[in-house]
Amino acid sequence: RTLFTNLTPEHLDYHGDMENYFASKSRLFSEYMKPGWKGAVNVDDPYGARLHDRWSDQLMPFSLKADVERGLRVERRHMDISGLTLDIRFPDGRSVEGLHVPLMGNFNVYNTAGALALVETLSLEGSDLKVAMRRIPQVPGRMERYCFRNGSCAVVDYAHSPDALENVLTALREVTEGRIFAVFGLGGERYVENRPAMGAIAASLADFVLITSDNPRSENPREIARQIAVGIEGISRSVPYAIEIDRKKAVFQALSMAHAGDVVLIGGKGPERFILFSDHKEPYNDTETVLEWARLNGEIGELPLR
Repeated sequence: RTLFTNLTPEHLDYHGDMENYFASKSRLFSEYMKPGWKGAVNVDDPYGARLHDRWSDQLMPFSLKADVERGLRVERRHMDISGLTLDIRFPDGRSVEGLHVPLMGNFNVYNTAGALALVETLSLEGSDLKVAMRRIPQVPGRMERYCFRNGSCAVVDYAHSPDALENVLTALREVTEGRIFAVFGLGGERYVENRPAMGAIAASLADFVLITSDNPRSENPREIARQIAVGIEGISRSVPYAIEIDRKKAVFQALSMAHAGDVVLIGGKGPERFILFSDHKEPYNDTETVLEWARLNGEIGELPLR
């Protein structure tokens, strides 16, 4: 079985352009599947629609935007910091309303739809869908949420591209009553053009930006931060920002600034356990840093689940 959710501009240093990238992904279907294979595909994505056009007999389509023939339709009813509430319509006419999924973001609506469509191709029976979906654990470093006694929350996410950062901040903007603090940096020797672009995105959607180090490799992390700051300063909306190269200090600073209703996004590294330099690597993990701050401040994090 295989699942295709979307294709966005990434890894183009390897593929050259999007058509080559798509051709490479298409080989998963044309060369690596066993006889009688089945899969699921997001037809809201233009590349997914092209895959479905080619392998419509093997791929079950799913969509958030429209009913699809012989496919699965998902509608988002509600989203808050605890997760999503969805209505599902299956290809055979069955429906499930008010399905709670403890994941956040529109991209996780698509991920959920894709997983359900893939399960449909397996013809599994006997499981309670609502119970099963509520038990989904948090994915380390992927919209991983911790909320504290003072009413603030932290979110650790791997978002390290313009598209990913915009998606995460847009989702948080929708559910945040107070301010959003964005803590992130960018890796050295990679995608220099993303630096001002992501600074502009952060400044457009967050209320305070703390630029820090990521994996600087052979580059000067302060110079990378300065290039991110150019993007912040270039937008019309005036947003305060600071530079703190020590990532642990930056996370601690943002968490200490947050009050009830505020959310701190710690972006870029996700589940990674090291900061990479040209000649060595240093142990570090964003989630462990959040939990250390919580212990030191008597603010033990607890994700609110319904």
